[in-house]
Amino acid sequence: MQIKLNKVSPSIQGVPLFEPVSLEINPGEFWAVLGPNGIGKSTLLNSLILLHQEFQGDILIDQHPIGQMEPRYLARCIGLMQQEYQYIFPQTVIEAVSSCRYPYQSWQKMESIRESHQHANDSLMQCGIQQMAERSIQTLSGGEKRLLHLAMLMTQSPALLLLDEPTNHLDLHHQQHMMKLLQKLLKTGQHAIFMVTHDYNLAIRHCDKVLLIFPNKQWICGHPQEIMDNSVMQQLYQTPLQRIQHQEHVFFVPS
Repeated sequence: MQIKLNKVSPSIQGVPLFEPVSLEINPGEFWAVLGPNGIGKSTLLNSLILLHQEFQGDILIDQHPIGQMEPRYLARCIGLMQQEYQYIFPQTVIEAVSSCRYPYQSWQKMESIRESHQHANDSLMQCGIQQMAERSIQTLSGGEKRLLHLAMLMTQSPALLLLDEPTNHLDLHHQQHMMKLLQKLLKTGQHAIFMVTHDYNLAIRHCDKVLLIFPNKQWICGHPQEIMDNSVMQQLYQTPLQRIQHQEHVFFVPS
């Protein structure tokens, strides 16, 4: 499944946040979106799933406009991990994760509660939080909630996973565990990832492609090790950074 952005530019109160973006997201690709605070990275993710509908341009899934798609089908194509969630109803972890199978329910094929719980339990085990299945979601820490949100998205199993700062609140061990889970998911060839992050070292280590949105509203995209140099990163963050090569790894530190 291919997702194509054709001159997409989100706006707020009629003001475009950045220059129109055109790119293609293909199965197996791991994208990172980098840029300063307030430039519109999260708004771009919300536009891709129609939570933010003030944008110019076309968003296509296999050449079909997403605005013409039935919501249940769109949820099989694209899923979003937001920065923050508002929990309206009291739920246990297993109930919250199981509910993400809703896109696969229909009058033609109704998944049983047992089947939905099996998908949910598999995701909880992969995320290492199966011991929290019966806990109330209101009792979770910030890091535990991020792992819950990943399990929810894995249970939904969309073709494109939109991740808004997914490693927030996670310690180093759980950050690395999350990246390994995402890489494993990509190896199936059935998914792609489009991730907003401020962790440029994580992006350059794990991602195939990056979209960089600059303070002047211009943007570039490409392979991270090819376009992320000292000059570009300084323009992006308006602060001096030094690129360091250690064996096969590249990383940046403030200079």
